[in-house]
Amino acid sequence: MRRHELATVLLGSAFTMTVPLGSAAQIGRGGDQPAPNAVAAAYRTEVRNKLNQLVIQLAGAWDGSDPGEPAQLYAPKGVIVLGPERTIEGREAIREAFASTLRHMRGVVLSIDDYDLSGELAFVRGTMIYELLHESSQGSQETVSYTMVLRRQRSDEWLIQAHVLGGALALPDTKKTRAPATQTDAIKQ
Repeated sequence: MRRHELATVLLGSAFTMTVPLGSAAQIGRGGDQPAPNAVAAAYRTEVRNKLNQLVIQLAGAWDGSDPGEPAQLYAPKGVIVLGPERTIEGREAIREAFASTLRHMRGVVLSIDDYDLSGELAFVRGTMIYELLHESSQGSQETVSYTMVLRRQRSDEWLIQAHVLGGALALPDTKKTRAPATQTDAIKQ
């Protein structure tokens, strides 16, 4: 029986010597790969840079003459919420809003105060400063907070899904006030 025990010990020792210690159950990263936290931090930085560029592009397009340019930064079913009483839904409606009401906002500056991301979605919170142009008087400086939800597309492009402007957004009244045609019309008003 002793020979059998000795053979088992020797066989086990020989097997241990041929298999490098720790290679059978290696846990963690291997080789030249960076740590998982470094990869996540690099991705967050890359996304933050892309979002900064998108926000700068949106601010510049807002001041532009082509209403289709800023509308292209929104998803086809994108939404802009301008305070509690006005929601603009869809890229075509957003383009029309830039052609009419939103064109009265000039010198738009968007800052990113905070952001987070989860997979293909990014959440941005910031401040929007702009000059509101009035038809009959001097423009006024306005400041509002905003929140955006952006989604990364298959093309690796980020588009705005939802753009919510906090508080009651100051926009010009697009309804023209007309003078009554006759004295009878003035009394009816």
